[in-house]
Amino acid sequence: MSYTTLRVVETGIWLYEEHAKRLGPNPKIQYAFEAFAAAATPGIYALTAKGDQLDVSARDRSMLFDLIPLTYATSPVLNRNGLFEKRVSPCEYDAVRQAGIATLLTSADGNEIYEASVASVLAWDGTSLVAVPTDRPRTASTAEAWITRHFKFRRSPL
Repeated sequence: MSYTTLRVVETGIWLYEEHAKRLGPNPKIQYAFEAFAAAATPGIYALTAKGDQLDVSARDRSMLFDLIPLTYATSPVLNRNGLFEKRVSPCEYDAVRQAGIATLLTSADGNEIYEASVASVLAWDGTSLVAVPTDRPRTASTAEAWITRHFKFRRSPL
């Protein structure tokens, strides 16, 4: 099963290629995704690929917004290694998600930030973007994939 959450604007789906990759190579799913993209109206949607079926559900709003309050918690996926597919709820992330708050998910000792409960994380060191090393346990991000493909960056612990 593959899962993604995306935003549709007047000009189409933000990060279209990354969401298509996340949904996987199944031609029936890709066809359904293309059909959804052609007819979708602006909004936030959750898409789940199950076998040859693509389920689409509208969301009221994004879980991420400008100036969102922050908190910290130990990552609930420390038992994983590296990047993995986005998880549909119910999942480990439910324990650290709070409406209207982005929880920065850290190493067990709290010295490194791996991701947020609602997004990937990037930093700016004054000269370039800094992305979390790929061996840290976290969800593979469509936004991070696009950004690191189009901009100069380096990977280093945050």
